[in-house]
Amino acid sequence: MQRGRTGRREAPRPCQYTHAHGMSDDDKEYLRKHNIHLLLDSLAKDIIEKRPDNPQQFVVDWLKDKESKEGAPEEAGGDGKKARGRPAMKISVPDAPQRINATGVKEFIEGKGDVVVVDVREECTGGSIAGAVHIPCEDVVRDVAKYADEWKGKHAVVFCSSQSPDLDQRAALSLLPSLSDVDSPATVFTLVGGLVGWMREFGTDAALTQGYDAAKWAQEGEATP
Repeated sequence: MQRGRTGRREAPRPCQYTHAHGMSDDDKEYLRKHNIHLLLDSLAKDIIEKRPDNPQQFVVDWLKDKESKEGAPEEAGGDGKKARGRPAMKISVPDAPQRINATGVKEFIEGKGDVVVVDVREECTGGSIAGAVHIPCEDVVRDVAKYADEWKGKHAVVFCSSQSPDLDQRAALSLLPSLSDVDSPATVFTLVGGLVGWMREFGTDAALTQGYDAAKWAQEGEATP
């Protein structure tokens, strides 16, 4: 918990744990590889909604509930026998989208593969990736079954927003289970570095970017943590 300007204790913001301040690059990659950031974000959001006054108690209750529902096996002792005490708990982490950098998306576009790039910003100001479709994140989430059916035959679906992870991550997480429901082989990606990173690399390339506004992205880049 942290204190705001008024001196009152504030609940942690969702996604603040994904920044992993002070960690090495190897440890940050470990977090991403094992999708631990998704678990932390999910917990943070629940804490804000349900127990902002006592996050420690919320986590304890959450762990006990997981244990009672999953009935995880007990830990084995050094002699191969089951150790006494509380059973080990298995934590299930939701499926996560894969990450793709700007060069990877460029190769998708140039290869003319069966890929859809979805810009989930509220407004496409300052330009966008050439050929991308604009569907605000809220629309994707609301009509996710429709879009899963529309994109189920695609090789890949790439979500992008100004920053990442942001709206792109929310849209991708909503789509993944719906694609699974329709037995789609499509891979879901989010763009590493968001559109800020894309514009830094390919903004001036008219074949890859449409409507590029250098001033807009210079301001976005300055605001990037």
